[in-house]
Amino acid sequence: MQHLDVFTPVLLGFNPLHLARRIKVEQWHHTFASVCEQLVQVSFPQVEAAKAQGFILTPIVGPEPITGSTRMKGGSATKIILDVMFVRAFQLAKLLGGGVESADQSVAALLQECLLAMQETYLQARAIGQVVQLAGDSLRSGGRILYLGSDSLGIMGLIDASECAPTYGATYDDVRGFLHGCFDTLGNVEGNLHEKAAPAQQQLASSPGPSCATVGSATFDIGLGSFTRNMLPTLSPRDLVIAIVSDNPSGRDAVYRTLEAASGRGSKTAVIACTGASPASAALQLPASALAAVRVRLQRTSPISDGGLAASAPIHLEFAAKLVCNAITTGAHVLRGKVLGNHMIDLRVSNTKLFHRAIGIISRFANVDEAMARDSLVRSIHTDSSALSELANLDISEHVRVATTSQRVVPRAIVLAIAALRNQNLSAQAANAMLDSHPIVRDAVRHLLNPSRP
Repeated sequence: MQHLDVFTPVLLGFNPLHLARRIKVEQWHHTFASVCEQLVQVSFPQVEAAKAQGFILTPIVGPEPITGSTRMKGGSATKIILDVMFVRAFQLAKLLGGGVESADQSVAALLQECLLAMQETYLQARAIGQVVQLAGDSLRSGGRILYLGSDSLGIMGLIDASECAPTYGATYDDVRGFLHGCFDTLGNVEGNLHEKAAPAQQQLASSPGPSCATVGSATFDIGLGSFTRNMLPTLSPRDLVIAIVSDNPSGRDAVYRTLEAASGRGSKTAVIACTGASPASAALQLPASALAAVRVRLQRTSPISDGGLAASAPIHLEFAAKLVCNAITTGAHVLRGKVLGNHMIDLRVSNTKLFHRAIGIISRFANVDEAMARDSLVRSIHTDSSALSELANLDISEHVRVATTSQRVVPRAIVLAIAALRNQNLSAQAANAMLDSHPIVRDAVRHLLNPSRP
């Protein structure tokens, strides 16, 4: 906000401004709350004739059925808002055609398309449930969920997969996404990140320390070719491979061929098809090997094109694909026991936001105050209570650095907090042993809260 002549600041959020946290941001002199207060001043000037130089958007979406990343209603609303805003921006810049006069009509039509996409997707609940069951069975048996996608619908699968590690404590390989066209489809300026990252990855892999344990040469190799080279030979009946396709025949055909190859290796397969409502789309054939399929067919109503990029599908089809992918992996992790109530009780503490969210979860389920919850979290992260006074003074970034590569941090912290509340001196190792006796995290926490419950 120091250069309002160049930038237009916009705040998009789903909580009232007064709930903004006044928590120190490392290596910065502002808190998020202080930034919000500054933005209020430029967005709502006191001088009547002054022009607003910023925007604050706080839509009300209602209670969240589950907390976790962009799969929340707030995440879906964010995608809709940003998509529609940028479509209008392209209009005004005359990149997609149309003039200012039609902009409001176009925005309304795009919003209506997203509403219809949601309604049509929800009508496929039975088919989605079948894929959820397959996905849950895979994770519970030690298998994987692997997305194969094309155009921007495939990108929805990549995003969904990327959220599972921090949201549910999943490993990198539990849920993966692979994209036809790889980085060309993403359209990133840097080009092929796999090739650019290889030297740095090799250097990191040879470095000591736990933070390098998960670094591998295939981390950024997200093309279908990578799936064929690296994943196909390792497939088993425990794995579920899901194709995400649109009306784009070239991308769809490549994805289908790869899906059939996966089926030939014995893995379970499923299809998410989000297409238009034309006769050609209605006649789309699904692979015979698919054990389940979700088909969402939607009619265009918007007066303008909303792609702008050759690799993009219409935003309402993207939205439908997002909802289906979110339902599949959320449901699968619920079946795996990673959710209690609507809380992700085994989230990975991989950033400051999740550090504070973990404290809230521990406080809620162990029925302790935030101070005890934080102490239990720190003990769980570092698995050493003898130096708690020193550990407590570390920056949050240091806790996050250690926690990012640790397993069961939050469940272990809940165990430690419950023990502390009962005046029991329990070690992190003893807490691990208690969790080991209940392999499903949700069952372990429930047992601790109510030992008499079978």
